[in-house]
Amino acid sequence: MKNIKILLITTIIPICSLLASILFERSFEVTWQNDLISQIGEEARTLPIFNLEYSCKNSNIAHEIEEFCEFPIYSYYFRNLSICSILLALFLILYVQLTSLYSIRNRDFLIKSFKLGTYLCILGISILVLFYGIAIVTLLYFLESYLFGVIHIYILALIGLGALAASINLIKSSFNLIKPAEVYVNAIYTSQETDSIFNNLLNEVAEKVKSLKPKNIFIGIDPMFFVTESFVKINDGNVYDSNSIYLSSPILRFLEIQEFKGILAHELAHFSGEDTKYSKNFFPLYRGMLNSFQNSINEVGGGLQSISMFPLISLMNFFFESYAGSEAIISRNRELRADKIASEIVGNEVFGCALVKVYAYEELWNEMYQKLIEDVKSGTEVKNVEDYFVNFIEQSEKNSDMLTNISKYKLSHPTDSHPSLFERLDNLNLNLETIISKINLKNETNVLTFQVPIEELTEKEIRSIKYYYT
Repeated sequence: MKNIKILLITTIIPICSLLASILFERSFEVTWQNDLISQIGEEARTLPIFNLEYSCKNSNIAHEIEEFCEFPIYSYYFRNLSICSILLALFLILYVQLTSLYSIRNRDFLIKSFKLGTYLCILGISILVLFYGIAIVTLLYFLESYLFGVIHIYILALIGLGALAASINLIKSSFNLIKPAEVYVNAIYTSQETDSIFNNLLNEVAEKVKSLKPKNIFIGIDPMFFVTESFVKINDGNVYDSNSIYLSSPILRFLEIQEFKGILAHELAHFSGEDTKYSKNFFPLYRGMLNSFQNSINEVGGGLQSISMFPLISLMNFFFESYAGSEAIISRNRELRADKIASEIVGNEVFGCALVKVYAYEELWNEMYQKLIEDVKSGTEVKNVEDYFVNFIEQSEKNSDMLTNISKYKLSHPTDSHPSLFERLDNLNLNLETIISKINLKNETNVLTFQVPIEELTEKEIRSIKYYYT
């Protein structure tokens, strides 16, 4: 049912143009046949030339009736173009539907079919958008000539040029979709040599996981940990490529060393095995296309240009939604795989504690941030967001009461999706209540200190809050 709806939305203009061309052709056909009957008699019905299309396309006859065939010939080509557009939309929808269903079971096929599907969809959309521009002008021409018998050439020319310009812009925008995702993080770049303890930990964990070591390390105040092979842009405007890891400085202050090793093992596991290929070849392209597609929609205005967006919006939404199911299943499996690897290195309960802490501190960070905004608006001086967070945790009355409600939460991540905490603990045969009994969220361990100017970073954050709310 959904496929039929997408097909109808995508082909609404080609169908209208097809019907209009048939109607236009029929009016000329009737005139042509009536003239033949009046000149030759009823036997004209048995002659091949009784068919106007045959006559206009027959080189021996067409030159004699060239003036009469001028408009029907255009309509014949337009009719065929409308049919081709409908078939193209049908092909794209079938391709996306079939390949996305099969890719659920095959990660390698997902990578290949998504990339090929990207090029096919963009090429197909570019053709459809260009046809839409032509169709709009032609439909108006047919309607004016058929209903009113008058054609406003200059108005149609202006509309045609506007539609053509919109089509060209959309085609350019569509081809810009094929680019990897660029992740922006509120962070500071550092190197492995910045902290000897961390460098030793990184080497140790990477060796045990049998993974690549991240080339780039980012320390920031956002409450998350992740690795990526997308381009990463940070506060100072610099962009870094290759494999990178992001570490949350506030949460690090509450993790024990073994717990942090577990988090590292989980993240580095994404640089091992089949995950490497998936992280490098699929996620950057998938997220990059999704972000660029949203931006291209936002940049398009109204009028004819928005009408030309019909095939782009409907087909690309269908494209992403179809592959989203495969992406979600594979993402879930790769996260659970990384959890297993981490638990084997540091132990089930240790990694379970680390997981619960990360989920809990992200929720607490979101609550703290709302309070921070209110304090800044009321004139309270806040010099350091990280210290503010630590004080917020120490003064919080929730602790274990809050922990019992977090099993359904999902972690935020700039390029990935995660299963719920309940799924992840269940995958490790762990019980949430047992893990909660071992955790004190107010216990600041502070086992790892990075020599980076985090105060400078957080002051910028505070200034941005003040700017936004004043």
